[in-house]
Amino acid sequence: MLRPASVLTVVLLVGLPSFGTLYTPASAALSEGADHRGLNQGLAFGLANFAWAAGMAIAAAASGAVAQTHLGHRFPTPSWPGSAWPR
Repeated sequence: MLRPASVLTVVLLVGLPSFGTLYTPASAALSEGADHRGLNQGLAFGLANFAWAAGMAIAAAASGAVAQTHLGHRFPTPSWPGSAWPR
């Protein structure tokens, strides 16, 4: 049986180069779209970065809510005095 660490290693070794190959054409498309609309390149990439960051924040909050709903407190969480996760 495969251990989770070995599965994660394989996924990362195969996935990261695949995801990286999408970044260059996406940047070129963003740059071309900004030129087509007469938008400053810095503003276009700044808006794309903002959209990416907002998506990451929403996904983190949603995954935390799903995990809390399905897992509850079955897994250890920080319980330091005054922490955001009181027990």
